[in-house]
Amino acid sequence: MTPALLAVHVAASLLGGALFGAVGVVGAAFVAPLLFAITMLWSGAPEIASHLARESGRDAIRFLLLAAGCYGLGAGVGVALGNSLAGALLAGAVGSVLYVALLPFVAPAQVETVLRSLRAGARARRAVPPAPVA
Repeated sequence: MTPALLAVHVAASLLGGALFGAVGVVGAAFVAPLLFAITMLWSGAPEIASHLARESGRDAIRFLLLAAGCYGLGAGVGVALGNSLAGALLAGAVGSVLYVALLPFVAPAQVETVLRSLRAGARARRAVPPAPVA
């Protein structure tokens, strides 16, 4: 499967580059991983593949809309400073702050899972004694 996925990745990147330049190459980077995920899903769990696809699609749409809204507002604020480094930094900062602030409302279960994992990792690091220095 690896040679086929590599060929798809290269072809998608070439097509994206031919159509949209460097932005198209970056944008095409999702094609091969998406096909790999679909293949693994359908071959590994065919009985629940459609449910997982719907659930993943819903999650992807929520995150996409949140990112588009937050970073779109950030870009609108950044435009006020013109095409400058300060405008770009302000746009990125506003978009990031909005995204992080709104994420718990859009995806509470996912945020709770990440926070629980971070807390468990911090507890595990505190519980492990430091290695002796030789």
